[in-house]
Amino acid sequence: MSSAVDRGASDAETRARVKRALAEVPALASQQIDVQVLGGHVLLTGWVYGSAHEQLALDTVMTCDGVRFVVSGLAFAEDRPFRPRPSAA
Repeated sequence: MSSAVDRGASDAETRARVKRALAEVPALASQQIDVQVLGGHVLLTGWVYGSAHEQLALDTVMTCDGVRFVVSGLAFAEDRPFRPRPSAA
């Protein structure tokens, strides 16, 4: 039986693997995805460009060692309120 400390280390390692895997996918590297892991269960939150990018993120995460289950809390960028960029004066 593993202790909570062991699980924490394992979760931290899994989180690092997931973050690295997401960063290595060119279509996902520039998107804002946060990763939380507890007992091998992964929660993705943040923003992606659309449903295809969300599915790509989910598929990528499922290939990582230590991942047992993935839940998406990702929102799509087109749902974000529009904020014009400040003009360079």
